[in-house]
Amino acid sequence: MTGNRNTLHDKGVSESLQDFVVDDDDTPELTAERAARLRPARDVLPEYVLAQFKRSPGRPRSPSAKKQVTLRLDAEILDYFRAGGDGWQSRINRTLRQAAGFTD
Repeated sequence: MTGNRNTLHDKGVSESLQDFVVDDDDTPELTAERAARLRPARDVLPEYVLAQFKRSPGRPRSPSAKKQVTLRLDAEILDYFRAGGDGWQSRINRTLRQAAGFTD
């Protein structure tokens, strides 16, 4: 795995971390003793590595959360709304709200 070591070194991975890069054939068995010594990634990896895995907070919660349902629609109806591109499910929802007499 010498080729990977050069690539890792070029990316700023220290020599001590390169020692953890092993082929699957070289992977030691995970015994109970080894498992007990495992530590969370946040305790052993540098911040610049951890930063690559941080999640954004996500979409803000809607005041009127929608419910997921299974609904059977005619193929023509589905084709019509999907032909409009992304947002087809929202367009179906808007059309149903209008048909039900809801005002926004």
